[in-house]
Amino acid sequence: MRNIPGFDDEQRRLIAGDFETATGNLRVVCGYFPNGAEVGCDKFVYKLNWLKALHSWLSSEVPAHPKFALMGDFNIAPDDRDVWDPAFWEGNILVSPQERAAFQSLINLGLNDSFRLFDQPAKIFSQWDYRMLGYQKNHGVRIDHILVSDALKNSVKSAQVDKAPRKWPKPSDHAPYWIELA
Repeated sequence: MRNIPGFDDEQRRLIAGDFETATGNLRVVCGYFPNGAEVGCDKFVYKLNWLKALHSWLSSEVPAHPKFALMGDFNIAPDDRDVWDPAFWEGNILVSPQERAAFQSLINLGLNDSFRLFDQPAKIFSQWDYRMLGYQKNHGVRIDHILVSDALKNSVKSAQVDKAPRKWPKPSDHAPYWIELA
């Protein structure tokens, strides 16, 4: 499955698939959520509409697939703990009340932020801007997420951001975020 059913979007930001496991079927949806550019602009409106369409579609997908994971670059930092300086980020894209409410609406479908299933050290991020030595100063944001269903939650044994690839020559501005399932 590609794209959100019923949402006309030529950017094709979503893909879903089913995997057979020893304990049953696992539904995985991976997305590259819109960035939104800046609060209030047309791209921000597109982002909110996209998130609304995603929520609408997932409201039937999550119950239909007990073992379910939604993952990808959400372009949302759901909490002040997920940005290097909440005062600096206040009023900006990625942290707006509308985006955080949309993230919470996904949680309310019966999904869990896998990162927050574990005690995590402060200031763990998954993305750093290339400008102004963002990575070197750890001026990052946690915008890459894996949300898991209640039925999958107890199978999550660890959740980590792997910063090593971020130190490679010509790296992505994101570091891989992964979970280990039992």
